Parts: sequence; C-alpha cells; structure tokens
Amino acid sequence: MNRYLMRLLTACLLGAVAGGAWGSSAQAADGDAAAPAATQPRTHSQLAASFAFSQYATVSPASGWAFVAGDFAGDGRADVVGYHPSNGSLWVGRNTGSSFAFSQYATVSPASGWSFVAGQFAGDFRTDLVGYNAANGSVWVGRNAGSSFTFSQYATVSPASGWSFVAGDFAGDGRADVVGYHPSNGSLWVGTNTGSAFTFAQYATVSPAANWSFVAGQFAGDFRADVVGYHPSNGSLWVGTNTGSAFTFARYATVSPAANWSFVAGQFAGDFWADVVGYHPSNGSLWVGTNTGSAFTFAQYATVSPAANWSFVAGDFAGDARSDVVGYHPSNGSLWVGATVG
Repeated sequence: MNRYLMRLLTACLLGAVAGGAWGSSAQAADGDAAAPAATQPRTHSQLAASFAFSQYATVSPASGWAFVAGDFAGDGRADVVGYHPSNGSLWVGRNTGSSFAFSQYATVSPASGWSFVAGQFAGDFRTDLVGYNAANGSVWVGRNAGSSFTFSQYATVSPASGWSFVAGDFAGDGRADVVGYHPSNGSLWVGTNTGSAFTFAQYATVSPAANWSFVAGQFAGDFRADVVGYHPSNGSLWVGTNTGSAFTFARYATVSPAANWSFVAGQFAGDFWADVVGYHPSNGSLWVGTNTGSAFTFAQYATVSPAANWSFVAGDFAGDARSDVVGYHPSNGSLWVGATVG
C-alpha cells in the first residue's frame, strides 16, 4: 500500500482543553499569554461557548501536510483537502460526521513548492482549489469533478515568488476570486474570476509593506468578501472593507502578545458577519473574535495540547450553519474537529 495513503483512526477525546490569556479589542492587562491554569477539559457548562474536539483522522506520513477546508462533497458539510509536498498528492477528506474518509483527487507537478486556497471557483455547489507555485508564479484552478481535480492555468504573477493568496467572492457574482499580497511593496491585488482566468487589479497597499498575514470573509456582512490583515509588530487586526474597487481599512482589535498569532475566518457566531479565530502557540489557546461591525470582541473557546505547532482551518463541519475548526498536529498526524457549542 502507498505509504502516503491516509489512515483513519477511531474518534477519541482531545487532551488538555484549559485556560490561557488574550488581549481582546484592547490589550490584555497582563501583557502576555499566560500558561494554562489547569489541564482538565473544560465542558460546555464551564464555558458559554467553546470548541468541543474529537479526532477525525490520522494522516501518514505524520508531518509536512498543509490543509484547506471547503464543501468538496457538495453535501452541506465542510470537508478538508490535504497536500503533501513529498509527492505532490492532493487528498479529499470527506466528512462522514464522525471521521474524514480520504481519497486521492490529484497529483501536482512539480511535487513541492505549492500553496493552495479553496473556494467555489466554478460557481457550482462544490468547492474547488487554487494552487500557486512560487517557482514560476503560475496560478491554477483545480475544478472539482466529484472524484478528481482538473487543473487549468488562470494566471501568472510577477514577481514569481513571495506571494500569499486568500480566496473569496470579492466581485460579488457568486464565483470565488483571489486576493494576492506581496511583501516587497505591501500591495494587495484582487484577481477577479472570469471563468477561465484571473484579471488582477490593485485594491490597496499596506504599511509597513512586509510581514502581514491575511484572511478573507464577509466582515461587512454584505454580498462581497473583505479581508482582515494581522501584523505581528504591534498585534493589530485591520478589516479591509471591499468597496468594489478598493479595500478601506479600519482597526478592529489589538492582540497581546503582539507576535506569533495565526488566524482563520468563519461565521462562528452564526450571523451574517464573518468572525476570526486566533491561535497562539505559547499556551495553545484558541480565541474567537466575534465581529460587532466595528470591532472584534474576543473570548477563549479552547486550549489545545501540546500547545505548539498546530495549524487550523475553519468550516461548517457540523453542518449547523456555524463555523467550526479543524486542527492538525504534525507530531502524530492527527486531525481534530473542534465543533462550536454553546
């Protein structure tokens, strides 16, 4: 059997969901991320809202995977796609409700150097992929045929390397587009999806130019996707509202400590505004920043153990109209669904 084949394990409970510290829309009083206060799991009765974790899969090899989330099966529940750079394989993990059932959908060439984002680029009911390769700046749409991804090139970006991309319906026409950010000059470009290509136009320039990370979602609550930018120099979080031809930025929060956060976006409150989840590796804390329309109000939803080296994606894995998270840990290849409860 191919050693890269995904192996599913039985579900079990995630260890060590415990307390931590966060700076909300103002900085935290203690100024750092405190160590967990306890090691026992927190239950729904102890937290007004939380992530309830259960293991859905184990991947092999354990390390080196990158995951994205979307409704790849087209059944209303979020699934995952895993990419491994050792052989360029792309695997869809279909969400059964208690596990991910993996099957290989594609192999990309060259095997390494790709990054992927997910969205409905074909404009139908199934999620597709966009792959970017920094070796030549090529951007490819992998259309979801139901059992495979069929790739076609939609763009080439210049310079070839250094870009990061997020996906969303920035044109508001029902098809996913992309936004590319380049740290050499802080430029943000919307690649509008024509159905066969991405047509790029510059929407903003951020300052300082380097070290931003971005997520996409409907933060303004209208029909167009917006972006959130996080900068580790001062922990600031900025919503870039999409006007149709530009991003207008406003600060929504400052997190503390300032550096080393990673964020994902989703509708965790279950309303029409996108929210964010922040993870900090110093203590494994996960915080939901609920979008009030002008700020993010943060509350801790979980602590993961071990604290460091997790990566997270967001999607409606429970199928209940609220976003959940999936956490992947490279020490043992485990994949955990954190369902939003409360």
